Amino acid sequence: MNEFNLIKLMHDRFKSAEFNGSFVIYSFLVIIKSNVKAVDAYRY
Repeated sequence: MNEFNLIKLMHDRFKSAEFNGSFVIYSFLVIIKSNVKAVDAYRY
């Protein structure tokens, strides 16, 4: 849950809608990439 706590912290610090939108997209990409790496490591 560390990623979600970090997202909430950043969201509280930066109230700009433009920044929040890009940060949410970026954080989701990071989470997806880390999940894909975990799945690949588990497969092989």
